[in-house]
Amino acid sequence: MRTHIKLIVAAAFATLVASNANAVAVCCVGPDSPGGSPSTPLLSAFDPETGSYRYYFEVGVDQRVYVDPDVATGYIYQVDSTSPLITSAQFTTALIDSDGYQIYALEASGERGNFLGNVAVGGMFTFASAVGGFWLEGIDPANMLDPLNPQAFVAGFTFDRAGTVSLTQTPITASSIPEPETWAMLLAGLGIVGTVAKRRRLG
Repeated sequence: MRTHIKLIVAAAFATLVASNANAVAVCCVGPDSPGGSPSTPLLSAFDPETGSYRYYFEVGVDQRVYVDPDVATGYIYQVDSTSPLITSAQFTTALIDSDGYQIYALEASGERGNFLGNVAVGGMFTFASAVGGFWLEGIDPANMLDPLNPQAFVAGFTFDRAGTVSLTQTPITASSIPEPETWAMLLAGLGIVGTVAKRRRLG
């Protein structure tokens, strides 16, 4: 009887985990394991049913697990085969990105193609010839763009002809933990603020 109950509980748990596309199992053996340290957090995608980020993992007593939601670090734009083609794109959202964004061609397979050029934050990129889609990468994770927020990254387009446009915008996601360079800039900024504040007190 006990064995039968154990099988039922195990099956129920397996069904629960399998029913959630974002279910993740983790066993934090060391600091490099997923969830084992702030630099290697356990990632999760947004769950539209609950309106939150969901995680599933196993832990031991007093075992600390670090989690971090996905953020958008770029977008893939594509029009359908009957739509006018894109001739230029302007990215109007004011973000912290000193080196701007990188634009890549979109292959027929949907993969990222050749590098086409850079564009500054708020800048406009004009394609050498009209395209059916492209990749934009290089959004700093420190901006914490929610991949499920349709207003997180606003872009404006021009097209090669009049007509009905069917355009998709697919977020490229990554961990929201800032890169080491970003941490260095933040710490340097805090140092400058501290120095200025100290001088004001002394003056």
